[in-house]
Amino acid sequence: MQRACDLIEQRCGKYYNLENIPVDDPATFEFLGKGHTAGVFQLEGSGMTRYLVQMKPRTVENVIAMVALFRPGPIQFIPSYIQRMHGEEKVTYRHSMMEPIFTETYGIAIYQEQIMRAAVELGGYTLSEADELRKVIAKKQKDKVEKHRKKFIRGAQERGIHKEIGEAIFADWEQFAHYGFNKSHAADYGIIAVQTAYLKTHYPVEYMTALLSAWKNENEKVAFYVADCRSMDIEVLPPDINTSGYDFTIEDCPGQPAAIRFGMGAVKNVGQVPVDLILEARKEGPFADLNDLARRTDLQKVGKRALECLVRVGALDSMGERKAILQALDQIISISASVRTRAAVSMAKARNQNCEASAPMKPATSEGRHAARMAIRPLRSNSIMPAKISALWIASASARIVEAPIAKFGAPRCRMPAR
Repeated sequence: MQRACDLIEQRCGKYYNLENIPVDDPATFEFLGKGHTAGVFQLEGSGMTRYLVQMKPRTVENVIAMVALFRPGPIQFIPSYIQRMHGEEKVTYRHSMMEPIFTETYGIAIYQEQIMRAAVELGGYTLSEADELRKVIAKKQKDKVEKHRKKFIRGAQERGIHKEIGEAIFADWEQFAHYGFNKSHAADYGIIAVQTAYLKTHYPVEYMTALLSAWKNENEKVAFYVADCRSMDIEVLPPDINTSGYDFTIEDCPGQPAAIRFGMGAVKNVGQVPVDLILEARKEGPFADLNDLARRTDLQKVGKRALECLVRVGALDSMGERKAILQALDQIISISASVRTRAAVSMAKARNQNCEASAPMKPATSEGRHAARMAIRPLRSNSIMPAKISALWIASASARIVEAPIAKFGAPRCRMPAR
């Protein structure tokens, strides 16, 4: 939700949080009634979707009730709840005093709070006694249940309720122990469900982009949500090395509705590091072709496996045929490595020439040559520079002994002793 709200603020200038997302929007309930529940908190799934389509919820209370009923046990009451909601089944109460308590659930006991309130109003319980009754029924403590049965029936009779009706009400509550649910929990779930549905209804591109990014590592979920996008006429574009980010992104197409671009991070075997290397190189602009990609990106660090997977999903289709790129992949990676080696050699030459130009010339002696070799040795043994670069330094030092800036590469400075 937070990621979706951030995208909405960036693109639409509207700020949403848990405090201001509406839960009474008719379009949202109509949207849910059509079965668009993919990615909606607590409402996703074929069973829940089927019942929501039958229910066609009109208020957040309907969704809260569905969340509480869609569990083993109370699920058997869902058809009756829906029929009563649409006036296809008569709503009945054991006693008229129960109507204000159970009217929101059409006479069906769904929440534990309803039982507690009924015990107070029908049986004369205090709030603490009502809470104890709830615990006793839930834990099925037979001796204590029998004690509360007598207490409730006695209190109900004092309020004009016949003994038989009181017994029937209490028997219903004993069955309620198998499925009773805390309304405060159901309300939390139901409200968030309606809020996520609101975002999906009114900002489908932003919401689905955030949803796909959140589940990018779950292939089955990604496939499911991509199919849902297409059912809502939202185009999901394939990954592209020149336009894709790590996560899914929104791509505005001139003269067309906004589309979702597949993220490179959602491609199997492509992790954060390879994508970051590609994105860093892409800051200079889109890659013109494979040569440009090899020149600007360290493909050795990106890795052959990651590159193969990107090629196979079509991320490099703009640069050539997949089969041809796969066949030449080793060569492309070698070229990228060679470019970096040549660049490092050129840089070392330039630094050496700068040092020679600025340092005073001194004649070479046997002691000086020995000192130069000792200074250069750490470079070769510690592999701080490539062998080619080290050779350049050795040749230069052998020809003319000068004060070389070796300390920059981790070796101590050396000076020629006075003759």
